[in-house]
Amino acid sequence: MRRAALLLCVFLLAPAAAQAQKYDLFAGYSFARFEQLGGDENTNGWEASLAYKFTPYVAVVGEVTGNYDTLFQKSMNAHNYHFGGQIMLPARYSPFVHVMFGGMRVSIPGVAHTAFSTEWGGGLDIRVNHYFSVRAIEADVVTGTAKSLTSEDGHITAGIVFHF
Repeated sequence: MRRAALLLCVFLLAPAAAQAQKYDLFAGYSFARFEQLGGDENTNGWEASLAYKFTPYVAVVGEVTGNYDTLFQKSMNAHNYHFGGQIMLPARYSPFVHVMFGGMRVSIPGVAHTAFSTEWGGGLDIRVNHYFSVRAIEADVVTGTAKSLTSEDGHITAGIVFHF
């Protein structure tokens, strides 16, 4: 009887444990290089993203970044908001690639610029345990277009991924 009760508990709880890891929450440091007409600008900031895994290999991702620096002796803020798909290989060393679409907003005091943007790239997560991984690197190209001007900017990120 005890053996049957134990087996029943294992079969009932196993799907819950498998479903428990449907979300990945990332938070980390962000470095972005913006190509400007007056010269290139290196910025520092943050990135946060939330991924919902349909399968262990396919996810939908929402991402927000903020990068800050001074441009022409004025403070500059750059924020990106993207949403898209991600493909990953679940393993201890887990590479991934993604393509996302959204918007970007760059502002300095008195001037703001908003544009449609795309982001594509990939990276490598290293699993530490069942609950979190270290994102060793994520490298992306962010392309924004407005008023017939197009910019392609590099973006590198590293941080921690929480699995739940």
